[in-house]
Amino acid sequence: MKKLFLCTIWFYWATAIFIPNIYTLFIGYSNTFSFGSGLDNIDDVYKLEATLIFTIAVIFITVFLKRGRIDAILEPINSFQDDIYFELITVFFIILILIIGKGSLSSYQRSVLQGGLSGSLYNYATFVFDIQTLFLARILSKTRNKNIIPIVLYVAYTICLGSRSGLMFLVLFEVCDIFSGGKNKQKKLKYLLIFVLLAPFAFLISTAIRGVEIKNVKFLIDSIIGRCSILEILGRVLQGVHTSNYNVDLFESKYSIINQAQGAINSLLPGSIFPEDNMPNTYFRAIFSNYDEEFVRRNYMSINMTPIGYFSLKYSVPLSIVFAVLLVVFFYKVCKRNKNKLLFRVFAVIGLWEILYFFDWNMILIRFLKITMTLLTYFAYLSLRKKIRPFIRYII
Repeated sequence: MKKLFLCTIWFYWATAIFIPNIYTLFIGYSNTFSFGSGLDNIDDVYKLEATLIFTIAVIFITVFLKRGRIDAILEPINSFQDDIYFELITVFFIILILIIGKGSLSSYQRSVLQGGLSGSLYNYATFVFDIQTLFLARILSKTRNKNIIPIVLYVAYTICLGSRSGLMFLVLFEVCDIFSGGKNKQKKLKYLLIFVLLAPFAFLISTAIRGVEIKNVKFLIDSIIGRCSILEILGRVLQGVHTSNYNVDLFESKYSIINQAQGAINSLLPGSIFPEDNMPNTYFRAIFSNYDEEFVRRNYMSINMTPIGYFSLKYSVPLSIVFAVLLVVFFYKVCKRNKNKLLFRVFAVIGLWEILYFFDWNMILIRFLKITMTLLTYFAYLSLRKKIRPFIRYII
């Protein structure tokens, strides 16, 4: 479990902090920064502060986690069976995406970005058939040899979604698989290299589906680095903390526990018990960049604050490091107590990433619920299959 946590944390640090800093130092972003207006013209001193405080937090987390023995190999869990459950579910969702978009992936993307699928049957179906959870569960359960078909289907699904981070997660999952121990490390490293090489092409296709024109190679690389980086996001938050140049009332309103709890309940239930509202992260530009509140509500303007950003605004920069470390260590303790359960191993990767990246309790709760419901649904399917097997000759 320690290896999964450390792998996820340091992979996040490398992609969100280290690589963007190196790229900025030697090459630099173009004028058309991929996030657009709202995160440009941030003083380098705040980006440097973001690098320092996030790195300090990661070091402290690592020190706490590395206390005690680290198992050489994470014992395999024989949870996933030799069936084609994942393949069937993935193909179903790909077809559903095409149906929703009426044969056009770009039409589907426009519907998503405009909120057209909010509360739809598709979104509710993902609560019990989350493809990312099923794919990672296959890897962590170690019950099957690596098969190229699930990988191809997972990549195709993320591209259909227009997800520009789909291949990055594939790289993360493979890195976690390598560091969790086991055999065939050379073969796993080959797969890892392939995923890294394919990632820019998948990003290019997903970006094109979203209707964004890739002008040249430099713009493509800028967009990839900008998509991973939190330097600008956290730098803008720290700039607001030090200069008081942000909408305090809007932050307190949208990121309050009550508002986030109401939003989470509305997201989980058909209809709306509480007044309809967007997730807090969609108001980032309104809070920090003077965007009109109604404009960001009607348009997809989501930027994720990160836990250090939230705690810096809520309390102070030094306390943000303390609270971020305590949050991750507490989460680790919970997962460690249940390290022999597949659910908590998935939490240790996807769940931890969600906490580090989003820190929007609404989104975190939804993600954790999707992971839980998806695995419970799969285990229920296995139980049902076992009971009715004697009555039929073949079942998936």
